[in-house]
Amino acid sequence: MHNLNPFEFLISKLALPISVIVLGLLIAVAVLLITASFPAVACLLLFLAVLPPTRKWAAVKAYHLWRAFDCLGNAFLFHDSRETISSRLGKAIYHQHPPVFNWLVIDKCVAWLLNNVDRDHCRKSIDWSVGRGISWNLHDHWSI
Repeated sequence: MHNLNPFEFLISKLALPISVIVLGLLIAVAVLLITASFPAVACLLLFLAVLPPTRKWAAVKAYHLWRAFDCLGNAFLFHDSRETISSRLGKAIYHQHPPVFNWLVIDKCVAWLLNNVDRDHCRKSIDWSVGRGISWNLHDHWSI
């Protein structure tokens, strides 16, 4: 058995909790930076969207940023970070997947708002290549 000095013993016992705390702080800083920079980036893209030479470029970048923000929100809801919330709403409403916001009533209200902006948005947004597949609820995964 190796004899550790008190400092090495303390470090060996505190390494995991310190790592978890540092990781949590880094995630918090990342969320704050994203949240703080979003309005500035949105204003810049709106300015670039007005100028004819950069209009198309700004529209594409704005779409990519919005999609990334949407996927980040889905990741914060503990689901696949490659899938949008609209895709999950469509799967929940039209294919009996679990609700996104815990109750199907809330999902339907959010979908109604999105559908008023873009007709049939949630149905068109379903992406079967990420998240739960189309047949996830057709099989009993617990039976042998």
